[in-house]
Amino acid sequence: MMTGNVRWRHQTTRYGNSAANWGPMMAELVSFENKLFCLDMNQVLHVLDVASGQELERIAFAHDLRPTILALPGQQAVLAGGKGEVQLVQW
Repeated sequence: MMTGNVRWRHQTTRYGNSAANWGPMMAELVSFENKLFCLDMNQVLHVLDVASGQELERIAFAHDLRPTILALPGQQAVLAGGKGEVQLVQW
């Protein structure tokens, strides 16, 4: 039976530790293979475990991205760069 209760929350702002803070969300959230993909406006891709909300990966990019994520099997995703390119990311 569904209750509508919150199962987990992931805190994206760490007060007193600004290095751990997420930027505002840039793209729609995407879930695939029990992972939640979140791309923020600081050009960081966050990968969370769907069951627990624990951050599994934090991948920072040195260049601008467009608000797109295509999650693929295994540890990879396709993202679009700000200069018109498409890129495969693996971790």
